[in-house]
Amino acid sequence: MTPPETFEKLAELATRELGRLGEEIMRVRRARLAAEKQLGALRAYQLDYTDNLHRSMSAGLDAAQCRTYQRFIDTLGEVMERQRDALAKMDLEITALQTREQKVYRRRQSLEALLARYQKLVHRREQRIAQKHSDEDAARMVLRQKVL
Repeated sequence: MTPPETFEKLAELATRELGRLGEEIMRVRRARLAAEKQLGALRAYQLDYTDNLHRSMSAGLDAAQCRTYQRFIDTLGEVMERQRDALAKMDLEITALQTREQKVYRRRQSLEALLARYQKLVHRREQRIAQKHSDEDAARMVLRQKVL
């Protein structure tokens, strides 16, 4: 039978890993929130530039300036797409970390259940031994009383 110290050590390691995973999930969530804010700023910047382009075109913008505006707006679109890709990767990372966290949590619960079961078994054995000693003592007392 596996010694209880092994279960305790494994449960302790699982608890530490849960703490580390929780911190990692929070770190990625904070990074995701920052990336989401950046994407929002890029969207606002793109809309602002698009509005400026339309106003400038209404005021008589030449073709070269129009192309410059359009290239810049397109570049913003590309940057926004990369930012969306980064957000998607962060979502996948968070999901993977949460899955790992759930797995480790279940493992820790299993180890704690095994340890509790082992401790119950030890307690029952100790009770049986104590009961046996008590029965033997009682039998000896009865035997002594009969002898006297």
